[in-house]
Amino acid sequence: MSDTTRAGASARRWVPWLCAYTGARVGEITQLRAEDVFQQDGVDAIRITPDAGTVKTRSTRVVPLHEHLLAQGFLNFSRTKDKGPLFYEAKEGRLLHDEPTNPGKPRYVKAREHLADWVRSLGSSPKRRRAYSRCPKAQAAEQTLTLRLDRSCTRG
Repeated sequence: MSDTTRAGASARRWVPWLCAYTGARVGEITQLRAEDVFQQDGVDAIRITPDAGTVKTRSTRVVPLHEHLLAQGFLNFSRTKDKGPLFYEAKEGRLLHDEPTNPGKPRYVKAREHLADWVRSLGSSPKRRRAYSRCPKAQAAEQTLTLRLDRSCTRG
């Protein structure tokens, strides 16, 4: 998957790897903004902050980026955005709609839900696991992502 110019494609390309290498939750990654990718003391890192959306600990944390993410071009991808969200289109307001009987969700939540749907469409679900013949690191990364997506989408 090389075309990451569209928000959905970029989420499918980068969110699973970012979750696997940082230990962050899917929602924390889908709310990342271009300004949250930076260098500190010569180390490339991401800032997971409540300023961008919901964070479980309610406090900002800085997570260094793994060398594999750098080698795959994550920094180049993040620099293609001047400001704003990396994994969904920025639009006015945070909610998709504002109806009293059907309250809107923040855009990063919808991005997370779309990503979860995509993972499930590949045949991965909490009830059924595929047999793997690939490398153990790929297995662990995919299982971690699937569990995080399933948990985050069932919590609402």
